[in-house]
Amino acid sequence: IQSGQGLMGLRGGVVVKTADQLAGQAFVLHDLQDCTVYLLGTLSALRLQHLRNCHVFAGPVKGATLVSNVGNCTCMLAAHQVRIHDAQACDFYLRVRSRPIMEHSNGLRFAPLDADALAATLQQPRQQQQQWLGLLGLAQLSEHNLLWQQVDDFGWVKASQSPHWSLLPEQQQQQ
Repeated sequence: IQSGQGLMGLRGGVVVKTADQLAGQAFVLHDLQDCTVYLLGTLSALRLQHLRNCHVFAGPVKGATLVSNVGNCTCMLAAHQVRIHDAQACDFYLRVRSRPIMEHSNGLRFAPLDADALAATLQQPRQQQQQWLGLLGLAQLSEHNLLWQQVDDFGWVKASQSPHWSLLPEQQQQQ
């Protein structure tokens, strides 16, 4: 990971990266455990690898977000595309422009990312909340759609519901 383009090997703690720090670049989170990470700005792409017991908020991501080898994580993502591989027991709150893709994963739950509610909980000044919501609009992610629940599980080609994922019940959602 090049300096300034990611985080690697962290254990515990909270990390906040602002829009100025992210500068629209690609970003990688690799080998994190028991961390909470806020990426509060536009990214060109995002990769989450080898995360355990983490809470990640990121977006907007103008390109793809690749999630691989994660377990017991909560990911709140606003991205054009989300691809998930080798994930176990994770909750995904999504605002996407395409259907999420998953494979070799189990115990995943999906819910919509409520951008307005999330912006209000970020404990940032109102101006920064509005700036973040504006970034979603610029990335064409401001509109709510139902794509977050149209998950394509490449490990389940039957017409019936995949046993590998489910919708997160509203009463259990964090927002």
